[in-house]
Amino acid sequence: MIREFLKDNTENCFDLMTMSENLDETDRKSGKSLLQIAITNHNLTLIKALLMKKADVNFQNKIDKSTPLFTSIQLNFLEAAQALLQTHQVNVEVEIESRTYLEHAVVIGSEQMIQLLIKYKVPIKENLLHLAINAEKDENAQFLIQNDIGLLNQDEDQENVLHILAFSGNAELLNAIIKRYINKPFQIDIWNQQNKEGNAPLHIAAINDKQLFLKLLLQNKDTINLDVSKLNRAGLSYQQIIENRKRKAELEQQKQQIRKRQIAQHRKERQDQRVKEIESQIIKDKEEDRIKKELKANKHILQKKEDTKNRLRMLAIFATIILGAYILFYSNIQNNMSIQI
Repeated sequence: MIREFLKDNTENCFDLMTMSENLDETDRKSGKSLLQIAITNHNLTLIKALLMKKADVNFQNKIDKSTPLFTSIQLNFLEAAQALLQTHQVNVEVEIESRTYLEHAVVIGSEQMIQLLIKYKVPIKENLLHLAINAEKDENAQFLIQNDIGLLNQDEDQENVLHILAFSGNAELLNAIIKRYINKPFQIDIWNQQNKEGNAPLHIAAINDKQLFLKLLLQNKDTINLDVSKLNRAGLSYQQIIENRKRKAELEQQKQQIRKRQIAQHRKERQDQRVKEIESQIIKDKEEDRIKKELKANKHILQKKEDTKNRLRMLAIFATIILGAYILFYSNIQNNMSIQI
């Protein structure tokens, strides 16, 4: 039966379901039940048929610990989630990866999925709005704000939703909270609440230079009773934080300018040094060329001198031979004359 469900062959699956009452088969590779496979395939017809056959709506996958409802939330398959919840047999208090179904829906689901889960009494935790903001699910966060869910919650760092929004500078959600407050003021002053470091949302926005967020807070300071003079644990107001950041930015800019000048000076020095090296090399090359030419010229002169010496030497030898020959000839004549006398 698993094979046909994986193929999403609805007609064959119906035939097999009619012949068998065993709906407990699971896929060895993924660990999914028949119901989970049908949800994965977005096959609402098979889902409803399996529910009619009393398939286990609370089945938990041994591989990833997922359930049919969790799979529906993962895929944002609203119709499947509704069909499961309408059986009134789903254990809505199950937690997967230490999160409730509603927490998962806030992070990965849609506003409609959240509404559906709330309708069927899935447990609501106070951290839902924090989760939606951190997951950048603004649409879900808007829904939670409008329905007063998680607005007054503080996390382990004593930060409320405004602290979280101030980090990112999300002015759109801030505006939604302000409008909500105007219609129905909160019993807790979330605007001036301080976290563990004594920072109110105004301080956080100033630290992170979220100009639009700051502007919106300050424009509504009288309406929300914002304490603009509140100090954090360092004894700083939001204005002092801005001034300190400006001074720090100016100092950093000055440092950058100094670094740029130093880099430019080093570059000029390197260029000058390179020019000197090139000029020195040119002079050296010229000197070497001059020496080579001189050596060549000297060699030519020496060669001429050597050639002259060789010629003189040959002439001397030739003269010596001639002289020797003359002496020998003369001697022979003298001898002949002596014999005749």
